[in-house]
Amino acid sequence: MNNNTSITKEEKSKLRDKYLNCRLGVDADMRKDYDPRITAGLLSLATYRYADTILLYAASKGEVDTDQIFYDAIKSEKAVYYPRCCPINEGKMHFHQVTNLDQLVQGQFGLREPKSHLPTLSGDTINTFCIVPALSFDKDGYRLGYGKGYYDRFLATFEGTSAGITYSVLKADTLPRGFYDMPVDIVVTEMGAEVVK
Repeated sequence: MNNNTSITKEEKSKLRDKYLNCRLGVDADMRKDYDPRITAGLLSLATYRYADTILLYAASKGEVDTDQIFYDAIKSEKAVYYPRCCPINEGKMHFHQVTNLDQLVQGQFGLREPKSHLPTLSGDTINTFCIVPALSFDKDGYRLGYGKGYYDRFLATFEGTSAGITYSVLKADTLPRGFYDMPVDIVVTEMGAEVVK
């Protein structure tokens, strides 16, 4: 799993800046074209269609819109959960069930998160489909995240299928990865879906 541990925090920070700037360079007209195509590609996956639980996140500025995925999942009578980040010293996420997007409020790091009183995810996650955010994904499903490690810690014990959604311009051939970095199973762009592991 670990093929490049020598990269420094400064180098990784520069990579984040690179892909963040690249993402912000995807203009509004392209997003209007790409986002529905990415959503359609994800919704067509058998692992999504047959999952009874969806782990989603609220998109931040520049990310692929995820609200339409929420609406489809609710219409399909799936249970949908969003992550809520615990204080940084704990470094964990708890997923809370959301039935209406009004149940999301601004939380830590300025992201929309579920209200804390909502039901939390419990039990096994075998028939669960998790959609994972990132600045970039590579051909092996490894991701360049935001540096906090929340999803890597979660995916280390996750039993279901994980997928990343992004624009093709943000895909990399290879990203630096460390011992604790966890890849996703599928990457979906406006060009289609690719199973990577």
